[in-house]
Amino acid sequence: MIVTRGISFTNFFVASSALCFQVFVLYPWHKQLDDDFKKLQNEHLKVLRTIERFHGGAEKRLAQINAPHHHIRHHELRHVDIHTAMNAPLALRLASRLAARPCACAPRPLLTLGITPLSLLRPSASPSSLRPVSRIDIAALRFASHRTRTERARRSPSLPAPSKPTPSIARPATLTGAEREPIRYTDFNRPTNPPSGDTSDAPPPPPPPPSPTEQATSRFVLLIGFIYGAIYLLSWAPQLSGYAHSSDTAPAQETFVKYVKPWHEWLMRWFTFSPSIAFERLGFYAAQGLPASDSEHSFLTKITQFILPAFSHMEMWHLAFNFFGMQALAPTMVRYYGFNRALLVYLLTGTLGILFILPIDRLLNPYTELSAAASTTRYLATDSRVIRERTKALPTKAQTEEHFFLGQHCRPMLGGSGALYGMLGIAAIVNPGAKFQIMFIPVAISVRTLFMALCAGNLVGYGLRNETFGTVGHLTGAVAGVLLWALWLRRVRLPQEVQRQLMMRLRRKHLGLSD
Repeated sequence: MIVTRGISFTNFFVASSALCFQVFVLYPWHKQLDDDFKKLQNEHLKVLRTIERFHGGAEKRLAQINAPHHHIRHHELRHVDIHTAMNAPLALRLASRLAARPCACAPRPLLTLGITPLSLLRPSASPSSLRPVSRIDIAALRFASHRTRTERARRSPSLPAPSKPTPSIARPATLTGAEREPIRYTDFNRPTNPPSGDTSDAPPPPPPPPSPTEQATSRFVLLIGFIYGAIYLLSWAPQLSGYAHSSDTAPAQETFVKYVKPWHEWLMRWFTFSPSIAFERLGFYAAQGLPASDSEHSFLTKITQFILPAFSHMEMWHLAFNFFGMQALAPTMVRYYGFNRALLVYLLTGTLGILFILPIDRLLNPYTELSAAASTTRYLATDSRVIRERTKALPTKAQTEEHFFLGQHCRPMLGGSGALYGMLGIAAIVNPGAKFQIMFIPVAISVRTLFMALCAGNLVGYGLRNETFGTVGHLTGAVAGVLLWALWLRRVRLPQEVQRQLMMRLRRKHLGLSD
């Protein structure tokens, strides 16, 4: 009895649970499925009505076209039909596709292969009364839609597709075990061998023609170098004249006075500069009532004394250093300002550098009131070798100071170093980051660092009373270059490529990048 009651209670519980599941779960689910099925069937019927309306308008148009009085031929009708199908809206074409396929919500026996679904929506007319839509029309519509869609997809990219490089096979290097080696592909086409085979005898391509800037630079270097060489050859005139007129019978002193000294004085008068002689030529001593020489000076010598010394060199090493310096600075100046301005810059910096020596001598030299003859006599008397021979002792500090300042006042000066210092100062202002490679120094130095180092070295040399180099002429040339840039070259418009290069260098500097 206990087992029977347990089984009966279990059956009752299972039956109750199944009933509750069917009532509360399955019934709402079936009801929702029925509602969805009805909605889908209604939407399908709406699509079929739309297709029928479209085909009805097409039938009326075909009836008008088939009239006897119409002039369009039959092959043109087919073109019109296809064109109309191509211009049909996308919704109608999709609806036509949907109508051509069986629908799950319609009864399957009604969708036979030989009957169109459009006839099912017209109860007043039999299926045979309507023109059946054949599969050929649907295929033409599908072809037109696919053709239009394909062309639209083909025209969509704005850029051509990138062409993939054709891989080439790299042959194995050895023949032993070559069939076991894997094939190696590269992402580039291996260049084919030329048909001629050996190309070692082929001539190299010609070099590119020189640019206008390079041609102008060559003209500048040749012109200045020719003037340097011509004046340097003139400096050999005294020696050549004395050698040509020398003889065993004539004494050497007479030959020197007659043939050598005139050439030497001519060179000193035209190709050298001395503050004492310049003051005499300009009439400074005569205006101040100071003793001066009685020799007459032409107006031409008063002008050329500030110009010709910038081109003259009396020693070979001096000429070589200045020529190499001019050759290094010429490309920069010609590229920035052109041939004519670069030549004018050299002339002005050299002339102004020599001219600025006069106020420096007037302000800093205590012996500026002495004439050329008096200062030269005292300069020779205070020489260290003369003092050692006369006193058997080294010269004192006062004697060294006197000898240095007397030499600055009466010694002849010459050379193009002042003009080169001026050009270097202009380059340091315009493009301070440019690199220069100095002879015998393997490290490139910026033009600004080089300019500051040379000016500092000349200041130290002037403080140490060094007479080997014309420190005052170098410094005045640098000052002349800076003033020339401030008063004139600052307003000159540089070429576009130079401006672009300078702007890129400035941007790299602001970004902390190295040149």
